[in-house]
Amino acid sequence: MFFCGLLPVSEAGSTKLAKRAVIYDHASKGGLKGLYSISGIKFTTSRKEAERTIKHILKKKTLKNSIRPMTEEILRISSVHYEWMPLEGDKNWKIELKKLIEYESVLHLDDLIYRRTSIGDNFVKVGILAKEIASLFDWDEHRTEIELDKLRH
Repeated sequence: MFFCGLLPVSEAGSTKLAKRAVIYDHASKGGLKGLYSISGIKFTTSRKEAERTIKHILKKKTLKNSIRPMTEEILRISSVHYEWMPLEGDKNWKIELKKLIEYESVLHLDDLIYRRTSIGDNFVKVGILAKEIASLFDWDEHRTEIELDKLRH
C-alpha cells in the first residue's frame, strides 16, 4: 500500500530530503503554547519518534509503556477482506466501526477508510459504503459533504 503526501525537506524551498524527524514547537515561533508538530517520520519508526517527541516535550529520560490493548471487535472491523460487504440488515459492523472511530479518535473519513481500516482497498466498496460510514461521525450535513467530497478526490 502507498500513501501520498509531501516529503520532508531539510531546508524550506529545497528538494534536499531530511534525514531525521523534526519536532516543531509552535510556541517558539509565536504560535500556540503546548502545540507540537513532528514531520519526516517513516511508518516503521513512528512509535520511536513519538516517544522521542514526548520525551522532548516532557523533558524526561524514560517513559512508561502504557499501550492500550486492541479489542477483538476493533481488530475484526479494521481488517476486512477485499470482497467483504455487510450483510443485509446487519448493523454490527457499524457498531464496531463506531468503536474504532472513538478508540482511535478518528477525525476524517478518508483517514478511517484508507489508513485505519482495509475498507479502502476496494474502491467499489468505498463508493457503496462511504455515506453510511460518514453517518457514524457526529457531523452536520455540510461537514459530511465536505468529507465525502474529499474522499471522492
